[in-house]
Amino acid sequence: MNKNGRYAFYGTLRHGIEYHSIYTKGMDFLQSVLLRGYRLYSLGDYPYAVRSDSGCIVADLYKVNDPEISLSIHLMELEAGYYYDEIIIDSLSFGIYLFESPSPGDEEIRSGDWVRYVAENGF
Repeated sequence: MNKNGRYAFYGTLRHGIEYHSIYTKGMDFLQSVLLRGYRLYSLGDYPYAVRSDSGCIVADLYKVNDPEISLSIHLMELEAGYYYDEIIIDSLSFGIYLFESPSPGDEEIRSGDWVRYVAENGF
């Protein structure tokens, strides 16, 4: 978990998506960013990102103010198969949850934007 409570969320924790409404009271939105060097894939109900030489994803940066919420998110992500990593954005460390590699047959979300993908596919 990020010791300062800063996270880059690119999937179901972004504004307007299902888990955001569960955790929103304990988080402050900072900004949306485009993260280069990642590709986004769909597992159906939620996405995953992997490091890549090309591609980019849209992420929302948040400050999570409640340690219990940070722990809950961390455990949820690890249980779903993600690993935790940290990235530097504007000289600040942010936690991010990633997969090691894409699975054969998983759909790549070429826009890199889960919110857009969900809106376009109506779920």
